[in-house]
Amino acid sequence: AAPDLAGSVSGTAPDSLEILRRARDAQARFERLRRRESPRVLGGGGSTCDEIGGRRCPRLQSGSDWWPGPEPRTITRAREGLVAALAAAAAAIPGDVWILGQRVFYLAEAERGDDALRLARACRPGDMAWCAGLEGYLLHLRHRFPESEAAFNRALAATPPAVRRRWLDPRDLLDREGRELLDAADPEPRRHHVERFWRLSDPLFLVDGNDRWTEHLSRQVVARIRADASTPYQLRWGDDLAEMLVRYGWEVGWEQVAPGPGSVAGSAGAVGHHHPESRDHAPPGAALHRLGETSWQAWNPGSRGLPRTGYAPSYAPVFLPADAEIYRVPRGDTLVLVALVALPRDTSWHRKHGHAPLQVPSHFEPRPGEVGAFAWRDGRVVAGTRRPGPAGTLRLALTPGEYLLSVEAWAPDSARAGRLREGLGWGGIPRDVPALSDLFLVEPGAPEPGVLEDVLEHLEPGRVRVGRSVRVAWEVHGLGWRHETLRYHLEVVRAGENLVRRIGRFLGLVGDAEAVTLSWTEPGPREPGPHFRSAVVSLPPGTSPGRYQIRLRMETEGRETLEVVRRITVVDSSR
Repeated sequence: AAPDLAGSVSGTAPDSLEILRRARDAQARFERLRRRESPRVLGGGGSTCDEIGGRRCPRLQSGSDWWPGPEPRTITRAREGLVAALAAAAAAIPGDVWILGQRVFYLAEAERGDDALRLARACRPGDMAWCAGLEGYLLHLRHRFPESEAAFNRALAATPPAVRRRWLDPRDLLDREGRELLDAADPEPRRHHVERFWRLSDPLFLVDGNDRWTEHLSRQVVARIRADASTPYQLRWGDDLAEMLVRYGWEVGWEQVAPGPGSVAGSAGAVGHHHPESRDHAPPGAALHRLGETSWQAWNPGSRGLPRTGYAPSYAPVFLPADAEIYRVPRGDTLVLVALVALPRDTSWHRKHGHAPLQVPSHFEPRPGEVGAFAWRDGRVVAGTRRPGPAGTLRLALTPGEYLLSVEAWAPDSARAGRLREGLGWGGIPRDVPALSDLFLVEPGAPEPGVLEDVLEHLEPGRVRVGRSVRVAWEVHGLGWRHETLRYHLEVVRAGENLVRRIGRFLGLVGDAEAVTLSWTEPGPREPGPHFRSAVVSLPPGTSPGRYQIRLRMETEGRETLEVVRRITVVDSSR
């Protein structure tokens, strides 16, 4: 293995070499026993490989029924023996970095994190970089992400620049556009792209620290520990296994591949399983150079065919698209964003399989559920708001710029989170140019709103029952500088209606029992500033369920006609 944080093995005297050899033999025996005592499967645990590279054969867990079960007691007891043997070797060869790495790794597997942390923090001065890396790994396992970040920053600051660049290189995690961008960039722009990638990789801004960054560096630490050690795969460590570990993480469970007919006795192989709820949380490559143009689909961890990488946050391994709607309210050089967000229901593959529930880390157990809305710009969250509960309405105000908008919901007690992210570019609008906000749906019975704040606690998602009335509200900005008359036309039509039919219906040449139209004229505002309006729309009893659009058009003399569209779903009145 190339030298890195851990340097090289320190034992040189003949006695030290013999002790080290016996420690390596003990480690190899344990991994052989792990493979032998793991549950058996036929045919390698799956069908064809989803990707070929070196000796590795990754298969997507999506659609698999595998779920981590309790570890066999024979493996647990054998690990205890290995930990004792490594402790004896460490006493005979104080400061050997290979033995230290193995002790930390197997103590962490045995859930003896306090003992492992004491070892990592008791390093010799010459091994401080490696020990800080081990400490960062252990703090990450304990979900203390800000402290883990600090430890890894100490480790990286003490390493040569080439090693630091190699450990932080995200190329293998990026999509094609991102890889091509990195490959074509000069050193300084490339460094900027790498920094932006890791800042944007944070799965949930509601959680302190960037756990995807500390997860990546923890994987680098584990790859270094395994570089000179045995694994259940019965393969000599190489770049292919290191890449697999860095992209998808270390295994959370093992199975033994039963040998087929005619195989040599004892030739069983191993299948290592990653977390069954692992998803690709890497930001899209487009975000590295045109953040404001990225769509919510590009940020959805579950929407990518063959994920380049995988990660299941400990605080919310079930990570789904949030039930969220985002409304834009332009006010000159300010953009007000209103987000209606709720924790999504569990639609993951394993929800109905009767598995033991995922354990919620005790570190997060006291925390209540939260929702939040955040705007990321220039390497940090520049605006954010949050409130307790599984659902809520949130508001942000942004100045012109390019942002990543993230609307989030998190329930620590259910190990579930929802998120909607998308790029946003906002250039501002001259204060005397009219602008329409998005259309709000306001729950029945709410008082008639006079300002935006009146509707924030009464918003409804885009589902309307047949035969029910709903209030549609919007804000106009940029008027009031002179006397003007406003002409409004509001209609509710089936989604996908073509232009010819729209024109024919508008001229009265085509009838449509499922179209609702309203037209009226009113004076414009007398003073500049936000001008809030609303209208009540009733869907006739004969309206068919399905997808519809609410279109609002506003005309003023001598100005461009403005139109906004809101999509809704009409459901049967019995639902």
